[in-house]
Amino acid sequence: MARHACVLLALTLALPSGAFGQSDRYRPSETVHEGEEVVAVVIGSSHCGFSTWPVYMAVIDPMLRSLQSQARARGLGFAAIGVAADEPADSGFAYLKRLADFDEIITGRTWFNTGLLHYVWPDSTIVPATPKLLLFARRFSDGVHSARMMTTRRLFVAEGTDSIMAFARRGAPLPALLPN
Repeated sequence: MARHACVLLALTLALPSGAFGQSDRYRPSETVHEGEEVVAVVIGSSHCGFSTWPVYMAVIDPMLRSLQSQARARGLGFAAIGVAADEPADSGFAYLKRLADFDEIITGRTWFNTGLLHYVWPDSTIVPATPKLLLFARRFSDGVHSARMMTTRRLFVAEGTDSIMAFARRGAPLPALLPN
């Protein structure tokens, strides 16, 4: 236990000054941003020792706040989606709520839930294992009663606790958005 506290303290001290400057939790967006937005998809499981490692769990919320802040500074929308490869769905929901207050939560049906079918299985370069972080840029138009998705581009993938924590230690830099 003391070792984990020391590692958490060391990780916190290693983060760039001001990288996660806010003290409260990530706050979901209250409005949908018409145009381009950044989407962070955090995939984990309450049954995975790596996904539930306290040191890893402690970096997710501050990382999402940093990404949201960077997106807003660029005039972009931001959404954080939590996906849990869990069965029953309640265990995944509880796990994701411990990580952050996501804009969307997808859980249940283990590796066959809608989030994993959409974000992991169609891309043969993404290993079906947890945890992982995926960043996307997507552009859409928001009509009065509907939204029309125009483009989605994958910007970044971090797989495993080491990769995700290294990204967080670098200040969770938002990648440059590629032209359409």
